[in-house]
Amino acid sequence: MNRLALVGQDFDLAPVFADLAHPVDLSRFGGYDEACAELTLFPPDAVVCAPAPGQEEGALDLLCALRTEVEWRVPFVLVCPEDAEAETMVAAFASGADEVVCAPLAPAELRTKIERLLCEGRNPRSGSYLQNLPHEEGMAFGRFMIERVLAGEGSATLFSAYDVYSGAPVALKVLEPARPTDDPWAQSIRQQRLLREAYALAGLDHPALPQVFDHGVVSGRSYLALELVEGPTLAEHVQLRGPCSSSELRTLARILAECLDQLARADLVHRNLRPESVILRGSTLEGLCLADFGITRHVGDLSLTPAGDVLGDPRFMAPEVLRGEPATHRSDLYSLGLVLLYAATAARPFAELQGLQLLERAAGGPPELPTGLDRSVELILDWVLAAEATARPRHAKDALALLERRSTRWLRRGARRLNTLLDDALTSPRRLPSEEVGLS
Repeated sequence: MNRLALVGQDFDLAPVFADLAHPVDLSRFGGYDEACAELTLFPPDAVVCAPAPGQEEGALDLLCALRTEVEWRVPFVLVCPEDAEAETMVAAFASGADEVVCAPLAPAELRTKIERLLCEGRNPRSGSYLQNLPHEEGMAFGRFMIERVLAGEGSATLFSAYDVYSGAPVALKVLEPARPTDDPWAQSIRQQRLLREAYALAGLDHPALPQVFDHGVVSGRSYLALELVEGPTLAEHVQLRGPCSSSELRTLARILAECLDQLARADLVHRNLRPESVILRGSTLEGLCLADFGITRHVGDLSLTPAGDVLGDPRFMAPEVLRGEPATHRSDLYSLGLVLLYAATAARPFAELQGLQLLERAAGGPPELPTGLDRSVELILDWVLAAEATARPRHAKDALALLERRSTRWLRRGARRLNTLLDDALTSPRRLPSEEVGLS
């Protein structure tokens, strides 16, 4: 959503913005000093300034500050009083105004000018990037209005955009074009990973998993449009508020286990579950969304990662994966356990180690559990953080079953019994394990 700043007289612009092609978030400023301090620090996507008679100098000072203190060109529209002198308009253009209109306002005229400036994107958060993207009529890939850059890496850029087809805000991930000096194999790997991310999410249906709106390749540029999920990461949440409570940990475990269960049903392994890949809508654990599906793959697919390379944070990876074995659903559950442990303690596993020492220690098994944990959380962690993959739950739904039980006595007995029954079921499918331990 574009952020539009209104500075000066308290004029009614509701009719102007009612029919804009993409929504705007309006911020109003009555004084120029206040506006200058705020807008140079947090620049908006456009400014509409309507000085009262005699205050034109303040408006020009604001414009000059935006042009000198902000590294990109913030679109600026000056609304002059009806009796404004020509010198004021000339001075405005000379100072860098993009448009000058005179009162009384003609809503259609002002709307058209603002819409054009937003679509053209005079600042590099939109316009200069749009120039480097396949676009039609100011829309990237023929359907997305770029609003700002969320993140930029060497191989891809993530934009906040507006999808004119669905009417929804989206996160638009676009791979950078291949350069003549780039390794063709590396570029192919990046494209395949983006496709894997699209295909993985397209077949999933859970409130905590982002929706896919579109993906494809246009003029050699691969892109993926996902539901825009905004909020702090779990890592940021814990850094700000400290360890999660027992009830919060159970909520976190339940929702993440449901996400992993959805992945397991599609025969997918996430492979990158960590605090930074959990986004909290509304800064609440109930609104969490699992992200970072760039290295997700189907069980049995050929790995796109060269032998010996480690993708992800080794502090949140299963021992067998660090030893070079293929990731499985049980590997994801181990990562879930480490994320829970981080949320419970506000400390990253093996925080004191780096490099080879970290890899060797993490490959040897989990860290010790702290004392004082809620008993049900402790039992879940004991199970999913087993050093040997075969000692962990076979699927996330098995961990969910334990979460739904309140009896810690049943948890102790059921965890051991369930592993045995699940292994026996492969050779003796006489009864479902869930029937024998009361999960059905």
